[in-house]
Amino acid sequence: MKDKKNLIILALLLVMVVMSYGFVSYSNKAIEESRSSKIKKWDVAVTNVEAETTDTASSGEIKQTEGTVTVKPILRDVNDSVVYRVTITNNGLIDAKLSDSIFTIKDPNSVVVFTYDKDTKVIKSKESVTVTIIAKMDRERFIEPADATNELTAMFEYIQY
Repeated sequence: MKDKKNLIILALLLVMVVMSYGFVSYSNKAIEESRSSKIKKWDVAVTNVEAETTDTASSGEIKQTEGTVTVKPILRDVNDSVVYRVTITNNGLIDAKLSDSIFTIKDPNSVVVFTYDKDTKVIKSKESVTVTIIAKMDRERFIEPADATNELTAMFEYIQY
């Protein structure tokens, strides 16, 4: 009787060890799948840049990557301007919020100046937002009609919202 009782206790302990091992394996697999699926669900990027010019202005060079845009307009007259509309799209499954936007102007003393909106923007999943950058002549520095240029690079960093 005592041997039978010990055998039952040993069998129950063995079942508990096997179940614990199975639970740990399953938990690790679930955590790993959760981490990898979040990575696949994150997809926020600059998807388009459109330029609208006035009179004699030219949109010049436009370069874009996933998180940056570089524009280099050419302005010829005091009334010239270029409006760049940067579309940022969230193709992922997680809402995103703009955590930082860094605007770097190559020549801060140039006759071509930039203005831009720096609002904190939330992008819902499968939606887009537009950031506007405007290049225009600085009326106080403008001397005579000539090709003037400057360069602005905008970097956008998004976080999960």
